[in-house]
Amino acid sequence: MSHPHRNSSAGDSGAPPRWGGAALLRPGVLAFAGSIGSTDTHAHHAVQVTTTATPLTVIDGDGVAHTGTKVVVPADTTHAHCGRCVSHPNNINSRRNTPRSALRCRATQFLA
Repeated sequence: MSHPHRNSSAGDSGAPPRWGGAALLRPGVLAFAGSIGSTDTHAHHAVQVTTTATPLTVIDGDGVAHTGTKVVVPADTTHAHCGRCVSHPNNINSRRNTPRSALRCRATQFLA
């Protein structure tokens, strides 16, 4: 698994956007609110629910782009985030029984 994100330097305008914001970490939960930058392809055992104020593009393991303001990435699903978006700080929701076979546009960066 690769690193979850790449931060750009403030002086490097050609670099991918920097992540910035605040996180809440508790047993079984990581919630993030702020700016989300690009990531390398990765997977994690957590379900990821992302709600954004601006559209987010996620590339699945087959190279298919999914764009929306609400994206659910099932556990153990290969994906990458492209570009920049701003997470919505007032909407942290979980979704159970999401099929692992595909990304679904449904519903802060939330890992549980």
